[in-house]
Amino acid sequence: MNRVLSIFLDVVPWIVIFLHIIICPFTKVEESFNLQATHDLIFHGTHLTEYDHIDFPGVVPRTFIGPIVLAFLSAPVNFLVWALALPKLVSMIAVRAILGALFATAFARLRREVGRVFGSDVEVALVVLQCAQFHVMFYASRTLPNTFALILVLWAFALYLRGRLVPTTAVLVFTTVVFRSELLALLGPLVLQLLLTRRIAFRTLFLAGLITGVASLALTVAVDSWLWRRWLWPEGVVFFFNTVQNKSSEWGTSPFHWYFTAALPKALLGAAPLVLYGLYRDRRVWSWCLPPVAFVVLYSLLPHKELRFVLYAVPLLNVAAAVGLAATYRRLDKSKLPLAGAVVLVLASVAAHAALLCVSSLNYPGGHALRRFHQLVPVPATSDPVLVHIDNLAAQTGVSRFGEHDAPWRYSKQENMTDYSKFDFLINEKSSIEGFSVIDTLFGFDGIDWNSVKQFLKTPSRGFELPLKWSPKLYLLERQTV
Repeated sequence: MNRVLSIFLDVVPWIVIFLHIIICPFTKVEESFNLQATHDLIFHGTHLTEYDHIDFPGVVPRTFIGPIVLAFLSAPVNFLVWALALPKLVSMIAVRAILGALFATAFARLRREVGRVFGSDVEVALVVLQCAQFHVMFYASRTLPNTFALILVLWAFALYLRGRLVPTTAVLVFTTVVFRSELLALLGPLVLQLLLTRRIAFRTLFLAGLITGVASLALTVAVDSWLWRRWLWPEGVVFFFNTVQNKSSEWGTSPFHWYFTAALPKALLGAAPLVLYGLYRDRRVWSWCLPPVAFVVLYSLLPHKELRFVLYAVPLLNVAAAVGLAATYRRLDKSKLPLAGAVVLVLASVAAHAALLCVSSLNYPGGHALRRFHQLVPVPATSDPVLVHIDNLAAQTGVSRFGEHDAPWRYSKQENMTDYSKFDFLINEKSSIEGFSVIDTLFGFDGIDWNSVKQFLKTPSRGFELPLKWSPKLYLLERQTV
C-alpha cells in the first residue's frame, strides 16, 4: 500500500475520535472511577487520603493500572497545565486524547494485518466502516475498563493474524486478569479453536497462559492493594459480583437474544448486512468470526446486558463486513448494484453517527453545570473555604475533579442530604431549597419530539425545527444573604 495512504488511514480514526472529545468532552458515572483515579494520580501523587475512591469507592473496585498509564503518558501536558496555570479541563482533554490515540494505534496495527491477509482494499474498507459507526468511536476515548480492554483485544487479534499465537494468548490473559474478566468468554473459544486446528501445542499454550496469568495477577494485586489500602484483586471481585452472585442484574435485565437483535445491529449500523456478505464471499472469515460470535453467545447468558460489554466484538466483525464491502468493489465489472447498495449503507451509517453524536453531547448536564457555575460566580476574595455541594445527578452526568477549581473552592458529593445550611452554593436537581435562590438553570435532552416530525411531514411549508425535547435538569443555587 502507498505510504501516504497508509498514514492517512492511521490518522483518520484519531481525527474522528478527537472530534468526539471536543463535541462531547464530559464523562458519565460508568467512566468516573478511571477518570477520577487518573486525576488523583496526576494532582495528588502519593497522598492517598486525597483520592476520590477513598470516599466514593463505587459498587465494585477497579484496577489502577489503566489510570497509571494515562497519568504517565499525559505528564508533559500536565506539567504545562501546572506551569501555565491552565484549567484542569485541559488535562482531562489530554488524557482522553491519549486514550483515543492508544485505540487508534491498536486499530492501525489490526488494519495493517487485515490488509496483509485479506488485501489492501479490505484494509481501506475496514477504516471506512469503523469510522462510519458511532459506538466504538464514541467509547474509544472514554475511561471505561472496557476501553482499556478493547485496545488490548485489537492488539491481540493483530498478533493472531500475524501468526504470533503465544503473544496473542498472553495479551488476552493479561487483559482478562487485569481489566475485564468477561474476556474469558473470548479467550476460551479462541484457545479451543487453536487447539482443535492444531495451530499450537497444548503445552505451549498452557505455559504461556499460566506464566502470564500469574505475572498479571501479581501485578494487579500489588498495585491495587497499595492504592486501595487492602489486599485486593479488583477483577476477581468484579467476576464474583457479576457472574457468581449475579448482582449486576439489579441494574436491569434483557432477554438472551438482546445482543444479537438490538445491541450489535445498533453498533454495526450499515455494516451488519455486509458481515453476512463477507461470510458468503470468503471462507476464511468464518474462522475469524467464530471467537467473537461465541463470546457474545456466552456473554448473553448473563441477564444484565449493556452494549459496551460486547464492544470488543464490533471491530472484529467489521473485518468480515470489510471483506464484504471490498467484494462489492471487486465485482464492479459484473454489477454496479451491490457497490451502490454498500455505499448507501455506509452513508446511512455516517448520518446516524452524526445524529447520535449530537444527541449524546446533550446528555451531560452535570459537566455543563459545573463549568457554567465557574463562569457565573467570580472567585470570592476570601481565604475561608467556599463550599459547593454537587448532587447525585450532577455527579453522574459530567462532574469530575478535572472540572473543579483550586482554593478557596471546596466541593462535596455527600449523598442523602437534607440540610444544606453549611454550603454556599448548590448544583441540584431541585429548584426550591430553603435558604437558597436560583442563579441559573441547566436544560437537558429528553428525547425526540415525534409529533413535530409528523407535523413537518404533513405541512413542510411551516418550516423545519430540530424536533428535540428539553427540560430543566439542574439548577445553580446561591445561599441567600439576610
